[in-house]
Amino acid sequence: MGDGELLFWLLSQMETDEIKENRELVRSILEERTESFDDDGYRLLGRYYVAVENWEEAREAFRNIEGYVPDQLFYLNMYFGDYAGAAENIRNLSRSCWTFLTG
Repeated sequence: MGDGELLFWLLSQMETDEIKENRELVRSILEERTESFDDDGYRLLGRYYVAVENWEEAREAFRNIEGYVPDQLFYLNMYFGDYAGAAENIRNLSRSCWTFLTG
């Protein structure tokens, strides 16, 4: 595991209040890897934005996740009144679950 991977793993273990307390450090770590984000990277970025209460950027980060639909995206879409987006989140989640169950 390289240094960058270790830092990302440590970030994934942090609670929201820990991210908030260390926001400058967390942001600098995330900024170094922005170009190579995968689903986990966007999940961490979304968690960072939730911790610092930047709801619009959190929603944008969660939208970039392709492998699954995070619950937070559904709630943020509801918060912003994007009910069609929230419904689409539920449809995508249902499709993902059905695909997983049926193979």
